[in-house]
Amino acid sequence: MNHYREKIFRLSTIILSLSLVIFTGCSEENPLDPEKYNLELITLITNPICPQPGDTTTLSVRISGYSSGPWPSYFWEVNAGSLLVSDEAVVEWIAPEQLGDYRIKAQSSLGDVSDVCSLVVSVRNYEEINTGERYNLYPNLINGTLFFVSSYGGIYFDSSDYISANIMRYISPGVNESITDLDLGFRAGGSFGGDNFVFSEDGQQVVASVITSYNLFSKIPRKNIAKYELFGGGGEIVTDQYDENQYDRCDQYRYPFPNSDATMVVMQEFEIGTADDGTKDFFNISFWNESIGAPVSLTNSMISIPIISAVGDTLGWRDVYFENTKPVFTPDEAYIIYFCDSSGTFEPSMIPMIGGVPDISALMVFDLLSDLGINISPNQVLQWEPDGGNRLAFIAPVNNKKTLCFLEYTPGSLNSSSISVSTTDVTGISEFVWSTDGSGRGAVITETGIYIVGSGGEILTEVMAKERSTDMLCGVNWSPDCSKIGFRMGRMAIEWNEAFSALMVYSLDDDWVTYVTKGYPWPNKQEISEEDVDFRWRRVVFESDNEGLYGPVTIGKPGTGEGENPVSLSVKIVHSWK
Repeated sequence: MNHYREKIFRLSTIILSLSLVIFTGCSEENPLDPEKYNLELITLITNPICPQPGDTTTLSVRISGYSSGPWPSYFWEVNAGSLLVSDEAVVEWIAPEQLGDYRIKAQSSLGDVSDVCSLVVSVRNYEEINTGERYNLYPNLINGTLFFVSSYGGIYFDSSDYISANIMRYISPGVNESITDLDLGFRAGGSFGGDNFVFSEDGQQVVASVITSYNLFSKIPRKNIAKYELFGGGGEIVTDQYDENQYDRCDQYRYPFPNSDATMVVMQEFEIGTADDGTKDFFNISFWNESIGAPVSLTNSMISIPIISAVGDTLGWRDVYFENTKPVFTPDEAYIIYFCDSSGTFEPSMIPMIGGVPDISALMVFDLLSDLGINISPNQVLQWEPDGGNRLAFIAPVNNKKTLCFLEYTPGSLNSSSISVSTTDVTGISEFVWSTDGSGRGAVITETGIYIVGSGGEILTEVMAKERSTDMLCGVNWSPDCSKIGFRMGRMAIEWNEAFSALMVYSLDDDWVTYVTKGYPWPNKQEISEEDVDFRWRRVVFESDNEGLYGPVTIGKPGTGEGENPVSLSVKIVHSWK
């Protein structure tokens, strides 16, 4: 680990040792009762936090307590490797050559009082995969190939100049191939990246809402839905927005959701209205099937209602505009579910699929969310339970608290299917991810830490509690066999170079959490917040053998010196493995 971390760890031990004297107030004029003493081991600290095989690692203890006379004694134990000294507060350990997880134990004694503390330390190899891109978000490993999202032109996501991002395929250090920035022969001459990326379940395509016409003065650029082949290259525009008369505000197709093999896509169709302030815009649900071709609009987002006088006369008509958003196919592809706020609160609706075509005459409208106080947003993150599960998880404000909620779909024959919605007691949530083992469990990040929740949202296990309120936890995800949970932890400090970020793993079998990479300087301007992007873009991802772990880790502080290359300080994907 960097030298600054070593100074922090050594200094913390010195301060803690001095605190024993300061706490007792020991002096010749006012001697303390020699029988008064106590101690408590708080934690063990390693430097580096994740040694590589054969590294010399500094081990130190954090201890609290008081003593009127003697100092504590120490004894260290390790189950592998070599301790150079074993009876001091700060010792050195030569990590074993074999990769794995090792338990370190320290005992401190003071008179007839003693305390024991232990820590699991991972010995790992890890590498930084420098893609040469400023951002490396939403890593996906498909058939051994790494795909990730990078902002178009390397522009900061929180910049006013940011317009879109690309799916990139990693080839070699500094060499990537853009999947979504391709000339697709569209009327505007190609695409300029996009967003709302969704990978198909078969791992062969990615569907995105891409910019197909752009100028510097666009408040809303033109967007179409495109489908790209992840292997073999190429892609196609599947929608038909090309009105060249629009200038600063253009129509868009967005929020695409494909079926399992991307032969069908549902999406939101945004059409600009006659009012420049957007109050008369149209937001409808549209459907595309490769056998049909052109997209088909399924809904209305404006109705005319009568203006009634006090005596019951119709004085005229008033247009009311509302929004339809976030369509998804049900897991059995028998229905389309979307949300509509025509009642003032977004509520779910269902359209049955008959022979691969939506039957809008059999539309079912539900009134479920308002009674529960749920207020979803137009860009809601919706996650179906994997492997055919019928529950849709989402995070939404309930009584002004971000709460884990479930929408459950009950399959049936035509018009007999139904949905229900429930809330949980898990609040203050920033991220949620389903397990893939069919247990119905999930992992959440809350304001206080990371937890495993049961099928009803009840907390089952504490993965890691925040040690400091300013600690950042993000990117939580399960290993393929659900025996591990990976995530990233970031710690702030007064000085930027004393802060760090690292990948971590929790083992469900052993009930321990450990660092699996070194600590990288953090934070910096390139860090992405949950407000900037879909939180799923920050997830770590395991390899299929459960050992490899990839994650977007923020590296370094943006350079300000003349001649510095910003790429060398960019965000890199870090890969750790056993």
